[in-house]
Amino acid sequence: MARVLRSVNNALAVLESFSVERPEIGVTELSHSLGLGKSTVHRLLTSLASRGYVRKNPETERYCLGFKAFEVGSRAGGPFVTSQRRS
Repeated sequence: MARVLRSVNNALAVLESFSVERPEIGVTELSHSLGLGKSTVHRLLTSLASRGYVRKNPETERYCLGFKAFEVGSRAGGPFVTSQRRS
């Protein structure tokens, strides 16, 4: 079985926490739902924000998905999806 990096899993869990029903999430809420410390969640969000995957709403102090998350998501499937559509 392949070894996985806990920090990568945690960062992906943060990204997967956002949804249509829950477009903005605060540090405390994420900390409780993921079972991680608030400082860990804050560091993960800061790292994701520095790369554009999340952004902080200055009015609510909560986070939402950033444009980079949508950019990467739009490339999902790559050439495989394109070739399957032609079949």
